[in-house]
Amino acid sequence: MVKRPIYKQEFLNTFNYADKNFDIASLKNLIEQSFGENNALDFKETFVREDQIAKLIIAMANSGGGSIIFGVNDDNHPVGILKEELKDPTDFQRKLNGYLPSILIYHLQQIDYDENEMYGYFSGKTFFIIYIPEQNRYIPFIAKRGSDKLFTDKIYIRKNTSNETATNDDLEIIFRKRLIEQYEDLSNMSLNEHMEQLKILYRIAAISGDTNKTPKSQKDDFSEFIASMIEKKKRKIEIVLEVSNIE
Repeated sequence: MVKRPIYKQEFLNTFNYADKNFDIASLKNLIEQSFGENNALDFKETFVREDQIAKLIIAMANSGGGSIIFGVNDDNHPVGILKEELKDPTDFQRKLNGYLPSILIYHLQQIDYDENEMYGYFSGKTFFIIYIPEQNRYIPFIAKRGSDKLFTDKIYIRKNTSNETATNDDLEIIFRKRLIEQYEDLSNMSLNEHMEQLKILYRIAAISGDTNKTPKSQKDDFSEFIASMIEKKKRKIEIVLEVSNIE
């Protein structure tokens, strides 16, 4: 029996097992008992391009987190990853980080099954997992570098097991989640954190202004909401800088 975590030495807790690990037993149970992919679970038979994986990571992070499991086919059958296809964790993470915002957290893990009949279809197979924890305090995440499959001016979310561009309604939900997460510790935030939030609000305002598929009334409502958030954040920064009473 081999369980080999890679990089950061951190195991997964996606499905809240008591030991907060993905080990050979919990991964086997998950795949066998799964009804297929959902917004928090994505199966890949083999590796795809790093920019496509980065897009999926961002979409999951913007939607409450999740896990990507490599080595499972479209029929939810555990086929494993060939040894020669496995990624070097350091190089793989370096390539992913080229597309991902630095503040986005994710973890990598590799699980190997020995040749043993007790493991059934899992016997002798290797699986690679990316776990994205819930991190609503910093959503929405946006790619820092783009490609033909990944754009830096779009916000991706998981919807019906696919990666889609967020609508204005989706963005309003995202910001509500973020505000709830931040409410209790707003007073402890640093000036840099407030400034980063203001930058994001301005970016969202610019992106939402470019959407053509949303009805004008909805677009106007959302634009007004973002504009009000910008003004409130600017006032908060003035208080932090102690210049709110200076003309």
